[in-house]
Amino acid sequence: MKTTKYLAILLFVVAIHGLYAQEYKKLDAIIGLSDTLKNNSELRIYKKVGITNYNAVFTLSYNDTTKIWTANLYEVYLGKPNRVVKINIDPSKSSELLWLKILVSNIQELPEKMSSFEYKLNKKTIVKEGDEYQIRVVITDIVDGDFYEVRYKSNKINKEYSYSNPDSYLKEFPDVDELKTFMDFIKTIEEFLGRKL
Repeated sequence: MKTTKYLAILLFVVAIHGLYAQEYKKLDAIIGLSDTLKNNSELRIYKKVGITNYNAVFTLSYNDTTKIWTANLYEVYLGKPNRVVKINIDPSKSSELLWLKILVSNIQELPEKMSSFEYKLNKKTIVKEGDEYQIRVVITDIVDGDFYEVRYKSNKINKEYSYSNPDSYLKEFPDVDELKTFMDFIKTIEEFLGRKL
């Protein structure tokens, strides 16, 4: 019975994450963005905050024709009707410098899904019960929090990342490099914006 319960919870979590992974297309349509990354240097970050209707969308791109960098931040409130608030970004901030910081952040080296390093998010211990040794595995699954979908294109490198609650997991597992790299990347964006996503 326990196995069935854990399987049901796992399927529920996977279904929620899968639904949000498709929601970014809906956000693109609401904001008026193309559904593909058309520029050679382009980034989009979609952040879903918990069980609210709030989403943040950050875009950064370099237009190869006009040679101009563009950075935008949108707050999207889903409802009837949907509401989009475009946050002005200080034009004196260097989008090109931000792009260079992104390139050196190693974001392109990260796995696209947290499931590829999920084994690092479990605590394993050996315990003695009676005369036998057993392995005890404590699985941590943080369900409510921030979900990020990142779409990244740099020349021929084209990636999409899905990370659920990376900040909360990092607090629980501070030695997981993938979480550190991802959150450093997010903090770089937030420092550029001068605010949280």
